[in-house]
Amino acid sequence: MAPAPPFRLMCPECRAVIYIPREKAGQSITCPDCLSEFTVQFPADTSSLPGREESGAPDSLEIPESPSGPPEAVPRVAEVCDSALPAVAATDSDTAAIPGDSPGEDEDYEFDVECPLCGTRQNAVRAQIGAKLSCPDCFFVITVHEPPAKARRKPFETTVASDEEIRLSEPVDSSTMASRSREILDAAELEVPAVRAERGASRRGEEGDERSSDAERSESEMPLPHHPLTHRLLVPFSDPRVLIRCLGIGLACEIQLAATLNALVRVQGNPFDQFLSAFMFAFCLVFGGATLFVSSVYLLAVLQDTAIGRDAIESWPEGFFVDWIADGLFVVVPLSLSIMPGVLLAQLVLCVGATPELYTETVAVCGTLSAFVAFPFLMLSSMEAGSAFVPVSRRIRRSLLLLPRGWLKFYVLSGGMAVAGLAAAAFAFSARLVVSLAAMVLLAAILMLYFRLLGRLAWCCREAVAEAETEEVESPE
Repeated sequence: MAPAPPFRLMCPECRAVIYIPREKAGQSITCPDCLSEFTVQFPADTSSLPGREESGAPDSLEIPESPSGPPEAVPRVAEVCDSALPAVAATDSDTAAIPGDSPGEDEDYEFDVECPLCGTRQNAVRAQIGAKLSCPDCFFVITVHEPPAKARRKPFETTVASDEEIRLSEPVDSSTMASRSREILDAAELEVPAVRAERGASRRGEEGDERSSDAERSESEMPLPHHPLTHRLLVPFSDPRVLIRCLGIGLACEIQLAATLNALVRVQGNPFDQFLSAFMFAFCLVFGGATLFVSSVYLLAVLQDTAIGRDAIESWPEGFFVDWIADGLFVVVPLSLSIMPGVLLAQLVLCVGATPELYTETVAVCGTLSAFVAFPFLMLSSMEAGSAFVPVSRRIRRSLLLLPRGWLKFYVLSGGMAVAGLAAAAFAFSARLVVSLAAMVLLAAILMLYFRLLGRLAWCCREAVAEAETEEVESPE
């Protein structure tokens, strides 16, 4: 025998239809829709489901099988459900009457219609009795039957809002809007010429920037003069900024020299003098290093601007010194490498039994000569490679073969500058402060002039190598 079908109840709170097994009679359950708890109470006679007494539907629907195989014709699902499970709006056990909400016999009413296939409820009115509705969830066609009296309720009536709630705002005076529009138009007429003038000024400024950039580009790409190493070589010294930097470098060198000589004098004195000497040596180390790097950055700016054909120096370092102080390595590293051969030669002289005085003189002479010969090549190589730690460049090495006369003329001119620099250094040891300071300023100016001459040599080397490379591309044979 097939098991007894579940009993159908309606939640007393939300009126949701719930299918409950018959063995849970008298137990407390929770509604799956509103989560309210209530006690299951079945009628005394549970042989039939509530709501099915009118149609005489059985508790379960059984379709017997034929002994010879499947039945010849199986009724459609819609026909079986429509005949076995007719839609019932409400029964005595499904709903409870709402006090004061029951309509009269002649009044219109509405009620709930439940889909017998999926249990979905929908609203129906008295005029739809006997008609067919489609379930909005499973689209099953439902026949609407007349509900019992307790399942009927009055139709929901909407209340029309009062005039205070839906009335429109007060009409706006058109003359006020017209005057306001006129004020906006007048203000716009005053602003438009100003905006146009501002745009014109900005456009003219952009055109001026473009012309200045074009002028700089043409200046950087200008051809070599007839005498590239000496043509307008002294022009930058008419700029006060160059003279001010020469004066600053000379003053810093004078302070460094005075502190060093004072420290050497005090080192042979009493313990207090020796303490002061140690302090001065530490000061000379820090201050001398800062002076060396700052001066190197200034000299590098002179070389870079001259190497692209400029007569005015514009690439002076700006901003916080941490941002540009490392650029001094482009001068310090090649200078240190160029002195190394002279120092090694002095070490060899010391190894064969030379006196300390001879060793010091050998270091000074050999270091100066090796720096004079090797520093230009190492400096230009590091600039061409873009790294202070690349001492040899293929293009600069090639320029020695392409431009031998230019290199020779450079060494001749720089030799004269070296003699003038040595003379200025000799005067720097003078006892008079004014003479010593003037000699230091002159030495700084000679260094500026030397790096400008080196920039002219770099300009010549770049043009010579570029011309040779162009010829190689045009004539690969």
